[in-house]
Amino acid sequence: MNQTRGKFLAALFAAAVTLFAALLLCACPLKVSVECDKNENIFVNFSSDLGEAFVESLAQIQQISPENGENSSNLNEISKKIEGELNANFFKNAKVNFTGNKLNASAQSSLSKKFPKEFARVQKSSDGKKKFILTISPQSLAASILQEDSAAKTLADILMAPVISGEEMSLEEYKDLLKEIYGERLANELLSGDLTVEFIAGGKKQVQRVSVSDLLLSANGKVFTFEY
Repeated sequence: MNQTRGKFLAALFAAAVTLFAALLLCACPLKVSVECDKNENIFVNFSSDLGEAFVESLAQIQQISPENGENSSNLNEISKKIEGELNANFFKNAKVNFTGNKLNASAQSSLSKKFPKEFARVQKSSDGKKKFILTISPQSLAASILQEDSAAKTLADILMAPVISGEEMSLEEYKDLLKEIYGERLANELLSGDLTVEFIAGGKKQVQRVSVSDLLLSANGKVFTFEY
């Protein structure tokens, strides 16, 4: 158990995660705002109020040495690592910062590295209407941010959520699993609160909300659709 927890902390130290991998590992409330401009450029803002147990885990992370033997002196270094991973994948101009018990992140979609359509896409109809469709499922995550041999995939595998593995599991079964690995406090934080997804286009805002426990337990995934 301690070895698994140490693996979790070491992987999190690397912070090679995207906004959505971070989303799955933070306490609630969670808020993701997606803005689409007239040229269909995507801007993403993410924020989360971190729970006490999660913040304590971050404090422990700072004591873990990465593979090159260097120590992390503060959360600024972790933030820079997250920014680097974001910019290396599907985003540009990424900014990440921890302030007290709050995590804030922002990024712009990279025109040269489009998200796989399984994960996020704009669908146009014959009458000129458009839909922005975001799918969080085992298939879409594997095709986008949780590719093999990535640190984000390592984090996801350690979290072992049904929405990542595709395996059916009841809330009590999953809660017991998290408690065994991370302890009751952190397990409760990981399953608490809601995820709010905002979509903004043409000056109009649409909002959809789902509980984090429902999201993590969705072996078949969740689809967020916004028409504009």
